[in-house]
Amino acid sequence: MSTTIDRPAAGVAAIPDQIGNADPTYRPYPKLVGARPNLVLRDAYLKWYDISRAGVALEMLAVESREFLIAESEDGRLALENRLGFLELHHCTSVAFLIVCTWNNDNELWQTVYVKDLATSAPYERVTRGTAGHRPIFCVWELAPVWHEREAWMRYVSSARDAAAKAVYVNDRFAGVC
Repeated sequence: MSTTIDRPAAGVAAIPDQIGNADPTYRPYPKLVGARPNLVLRDAYLKWYDISRAGVALEMLAVESREFLIAESEDGRLALENRLGFLELHHCTSVAFLIVCTWNNDNELWQTVYVKDLATSAPYERVTRGTAGHRPIFCVWELAPVWHEREAWMRYVSSARDAAAKAVYVNDRFAGVC
């Protein structure tokens, strides 16, 4: 049974009109999530997810992205400390994001983000900027694989955590429309 709340509950402040307003012209649209072969780096094993609108060819960008991450790892610019995790190659209209996530301290998801301007042939750049320390972390489409990975990780850490359990984790993938 759901409840509709027409007024703030006792002790809860009303939300000011200027807070949390979405652009009235924005309409959500579906994207597809697909898997590529896992990426094995010198110090990490990462599942690979592509995220894009239907019909977007990602093969060349994926090859470039894989080579970039291997070089970042081999040169020590991407230090993942022998972790398991996943990455998302998210093709947006004008940019691509490479989001590298690893599981640390048994229950923490750590992240390194790179961005590439698709209108130029510029290389990926690490995203380090923020607004007073507050910055984007995941968009609505990126959250679909993240939630799946959260569930897969919980199954892994609740298991025997042996080689068989690792194999189950790295082969547990999300794919579909989000």
